[in-house]
Amino acid sequence: MTQTATARPRMDPRLRERRVAVKRDEGRRRLRFLVGCATLLGLAAIGAAATRSPLLDVDRVQVTGAHHVPLDTVLSTAGIGKGDLMVNTDPAAVARRIERLSWVASASVRRVWPGTLQVRVVERRAAAAIPARNGWATVDASGRVLERTTDAPPHLGVIVDVPPIEGDRVPARLRDALVVAAAIPPRLLHRLPGVVPKADGLELPLQPSGVVRFGGPERAGEKLIALETLLARIDGPVAVIDVRVPDAPVLTRG
Repeated sequence: MTQTATARPRMDPRLRERRVAVKRDEGRRRLRFLVGCATLLGLAAIGAAATRSPLLDVDRVQVTGAHHVPLDTVLSTAGIGKGDLMVNTDPAAVARRIERLSWVASASVRRVWPGTLQVRVVERRAAAAIPARNGWATVDASGRVLERTTDAPPHLGVIVDVPPIEGDRVPARLRDALVVAAAIPPRLLHRLPGVVPKADGLELPLQPSGVVRFGGPERAGEKLIALETLLARIDGPVAVIDVRVPDAPVLTRG
């Protein structure tokens, strides 16, 4: 028995062209995708290389706000210098290192491309001086030791007749004296050479003679105003001025 082959139907030429066009479009899309990926990878490689180029290393470090801390100390503590890669510099970490310095209250660091680091320092304010080993310690209002010197700074109120402090903080028992010493205005420092802690309150020796019974640090500003007003009105020797009640100061002549 003889079998005859069935003839395959011919494809419509328009359908064949449509299929060819679809395959060509798919090929073009794949090609564009591959080219795009290669371009992105190339740009990423170029960018990574550029960030590590000598053109983007640290050329300049600008420091503002540092008056008591030497510039060299700020830079050495920051751990940055010319030639370091900008991309490897962590501004927050650099700021934290700078803030370890005793005079520094806060620090901020900003990268300015292509090669500048801007460092802004906010320093603590000296409030008073207190005896320390081999000299004096300058402290801020919180009692933090800022620096040690041989002599007491002439522009600060001082705490006297106390043992030299140890460590980097004023002991809690001397905080009242610190508050009052920090409150003494510069114009009165020549008359008030120190603040003396006593068991029953604070005393301020008076130049050229006499003593001021001050009490505690409460209303310190009012007490100092009362004292200054009284000193401006009196002549002659003074034994005691009592300003523990600032609204009614008491003068005892010497």
